[in-house]
Amino acid sequence: MKKLLALVLALVMTMGLATVATNAAFPDASDISLTEAVDVMSAVGVFQGNESGNFLPTANLDRASAAKLIAYLDLGEKTAEALPAVQAFPDVPATNWAAKYIAYCKDAGYISGDANGNFLPTTELNGYSFGKMVLCVLGYDADIEGFTGSTWSISIAKLLQSNDITDGVDGAASATLTREQAAQYCLNALKANMVEYENKGTSISINGATIATGASSAKAVTDNAVVTAHRAIKDENPSNTIVQLGEKLYSGDLKLDSATASDDFKRPANEWKYKNETIGTYGKSADQTFVATKTYTTVAGAGAGAPKAAALSAQINDQLGITKDSNKLTFTDTADNEYLNGAANAYNDIQLGDVVEVYVDSSDAKNITTVAITRYTTNKITDVSTTLAKAQKDDGATCKVQINGGTYYLSNKIADFDAATFVKDAYIMYVASGTELIATAIPTTVTGEVTAIKGTTAQINGTYYEKNGKTVNSGDEGTFYLGKANEIVAIDATASKSTDYAYIYNWTYESKTDSDGATKPTITLYYVTVDGTKASAVAKTETTGTGTVSYYIDNGTTGQGMILGTLSGSTWTKDTSGVARVVAFSINSDGKFVQKTPKDSIVANVATATVNKTSPVVDNSKVATNSTNFIFVYDSDGYKTKTAVGYKNVSVTSAPMTTIYNSDNEALYTFVGAQNGFKSDTKLAVVLDKEPSATSADGDTFNTYTVAIGGEETTLTFKNATLTGPYAGMVFAYQMNGDYAEIDTAEGASGYLTEKFVFTKGDGYFGSKLATGNTSATGDAYLSTAEAKVYTITIEFKNSTDKASYDTNHTAISPESITVSEGATFDADDPIYYTIKNASDKTAGEVYVVEYVY
Repeated sequence: MKKLLALVLALVMTMGLATVATNAAFPDASDISLTEAVDVMSAVGVFQGNESGNFLPTANLDRASAAKLIAYLDLGEKTAEALPAVQAFPDVPATNWAAKYIAYCKDAGYISGDANGNFLPTTELNGYSFGKMVLCVLGYDADIEGFTGSTWSISIAKLLQSNDITDGVDGAASATLTREQAAQYCLNALKANMVEYENKGTSISINGATIATGASSAKAVTDNAVVTAHRAIKDENPSNTIVQLGEKLYSGDLKLDSATASDDFKRPANEWKYKNETIGTYGKSADQTFVATKTYTTVAGAGAGAPKAAALSAQINDQLGITKDSNKLTFTDTADNEYLNGAANAYNDIQLGDVVEVYVDSSDAKNITTVAITRYTTNKITDVSTTLAKAQKDDGATCKVQINGGTYYLSNKIADFDAATFVKDAYIMYVASGTELIATAIPTTVTGEVTAIKGTTAQINGTYYEKNGKTVNSGDEGTFYLGKANEIVAIDATASKSTDYAYIYNWTYESKTDSDGATKPTITLYYVTVDGTKASAVAKTETTGTGTVSYYIDNGTTGQGMILGTLSGSTWTKDTSGVARVVAFSINSDGKFVQKTPKDSIVANVATATVNKTSPVVDNSKVATNSTNFIFVYDSDGYKTKTAVGYKNVSVTSAPMTTIYNSDNEALYTFVGAQNGFKSDTKLAVVLDKEPSATSADGDTFNTYTVAIGGEETTLTFKNATLTGPYAGMVFAYQMNGDYAEIDTAEGASGYLTEKFVFTKGDGYFGSKLATGNTSATGDAYLSTAEAKVYTITIEFKNSTDKASYDTNHTAISPESITVSEGATFDADDPIYYTIKNASDKTAGEVYVVEYVY
């Protein structure tokens, strides 16, 4: 034995291994994934935090730090720290902080230098390199096992696997090792068998590599002399007690119970104790783990005992996708080891979002021995307080967290507590047990609007999520919190409020058969939007009642939308009782009409409202403005519509109105359910040729007339209709329905305006007389032409006789020519045609003055 090793042995004899207090939580504990390894290895003093107390789990391990860990593992902290500082490599002087650890590991045969003899202390190392050092601590000889030479990593890999040294560490051993992965290697080594050689053979050097020949194979170290100590990690047959590394290093002070221990969730667990102080209890990895994708009810409905266990087995096989009988897992009824959040023997049905861990018999992989279900509750953190008692602070708490306005939980009693995420108004998923949260998780989130509801799912940003019993409606907008199965577990959302409004003037019922052969009522709505557009859509409906079923437009709350009617058996009764027919709405992704919460307020069916230039009040307190949109909905001839902007441009007397108004009581939109008083968008046309051009297509007839509109010659086409008794020079009122013209019957009989004989009365005014020759102003009020569009219709005849015949019978003779031009002069008794822009301020809209030439 070399001098350094001799000194070490002497130190061990006099000092013994280090004793270290049970590990306190590191400030960065939330960053640690391999918790069991870090807790145990820091409890026995092999691993320590940095100057700030942090463990730095993901920091890469360098060669110097690895040498220190191995020295601490092999000797204990006090003995390792008492080592003399010796220069063992040219690049590691005795003054280097790690010189003593490096010298120890070199003398023990755990490490060697590079081709130039250097150690390279700051170079990071991978799993193979650190694994070699761990294997050497177990007693493997580097020369005998081939840890040198070109195939060194292969030799090491085999032994790492056979000794389970890399268990629990993701990734290849060729990757750089992190601190927490190194801790896992060390923990696994504590549970591995010590080895020894009966004969180490002879060592020879070939091309710089040392090779042992004639050596025996490594075999497990046994010692029957100290049975109790040698059962601390693994309890083997007492007649052949195998010594594990943890038993050799800690002489029974470090104990592992992996046979009978269970954690808070009753999962089979590893319970570690050091010097009779519990380090922790850590649930073992399950043989099968899944997050449930649906909710079952079969266990609850099964009989007691074995039927319940069989029903639970069926749920597990279904979730794992095991369909072949010979491969199915079976949960027997003898052990009753099914647990929900640690509660035993409940035989609970699996629910959507449950985390289910399944453990099987080590000798029969189809026999389930334990089922542990973790079911989270989700609530909001309503307070985080740093006001703590001294004893609480001394115990390691930094704050207390209140859940849902109720219980406060100390931070050191919260699993996976992280001050960065456990903040006020955040949502957390948790399992509570007494004064502790024994499991926590942070839900994921999706932010957006629910654009569709399909069965039990809600579509948000194009993806469907299970509603999971939560009240979620189309149009809800905000943040949705998702559980383990991406199910909705909490909602920070509000029902979206629509600014789209519709006047529903009719609806029809029809019974239709869908693609599945089911007969379903289909209710089609016919409505007018705020821009005067007529439209129709199938209503998304909600129903209430049994026997006689009432149908409502779906607004997210059953029975609260606009009522449409009732269905009793096969008899449909339309409901037209005093329900406001102006609603906020949206069209969902299925093309259906959905009633929404209005962003603005609605006052419905004010039957006696009067609005004109001097009367802007549409209700007792709702005031129309120059921006108010008026939508006139006519209930004759198929619901025609017109629109106007500004209260000065309408004249409505005692008409029913429904008004949408803002928080300032200003009318935004007013639906007028009557036709009186509206003139602002009446269109006039002058017939230039009384004979239309007629065409037919697909059973329809199209009659096109040459007309003048606003001084310009053009055409108007009527679909399946003609002008009644047209004559050249006739003026008529019309409106457009798509590409085709319709007579505007609201402007007079058949839409044809009667001649108005006028006389001049001052500059810019004209007035109408009741009859020819009436020279007083006893007819209509004087009308201003200041803002009117004025045109002249010039009708030319051959002579006065033709003119007289035309006066007697417009259709008896056709004029020589008719022209329409902008501008006019007014002479007494000139016939004119006009529309009223606003009667209250005596303003004309369009004025056509007729002049005869012969």
